[in-house]
Amino acid sequence: MTKLNLDQIRIDGDTQARVALDPAQVAQYAECLKEGDKFPAIIVFHDGSAYWLADGFHRYHAHRQAELADIFAEIKIGTVEEAQLFAFGANSRRGLSTTHEDNRNIIKRMFEHPLSRSWTNAQIARHVGVSKMTVGRAKASLGVQSPVKRTYTKKDGQKVTVNTENLATKVAQEPDDL
Repeated sequence: MTKLNLDQIRIDGDTQARVALDPAQVAQYAECLKEGDKFPAIIVFHDGSAYWLADGFHRYHAHRQAELADIFAEIKIGTVEEAQLFAFGANSRRGLSTTHEDNRNIIKRMFEHPLSRSWTNAQIARHVGVSKMTVGRAKASLGVQSPVKRTYTKKDGQKVTVNTENLATKVAQEPDDL
């Protein structure tokens, strides 16, 4: 864990997965900080030049509101795209629960993200912490088309690419003569 100056941390990389921060939660955290409470470290991704905030936006803003200059951070090596992908699943593991709007926003962004756009509904569901049905409903309501080719990793580690273009559900045909 490293102590970083808040001014070193970039929050402009579209790494915030939530639709909006909860100002009341930020204010509550800021009050707790002023009283000496300690919070878990935020998580940032370092790409060699910038520290991209991936988890801990409420804590980050609470430190700013409490007029603290530094914050403890866990630093991971990675790009802003990796920080974004990490952020999409960060609240499934801990922190404030995500709202329906947050989940829909995250799922939409995962369908568009270069690192996850070819993931299956099940992979997205596991990452975000929602059901496959939730991902499927969001996908349908957003009009997202499944990729024609998907790459899977088998148990033995072998990668296999499957063309899914013709895997649509077949509609039962009515017999002509009865």
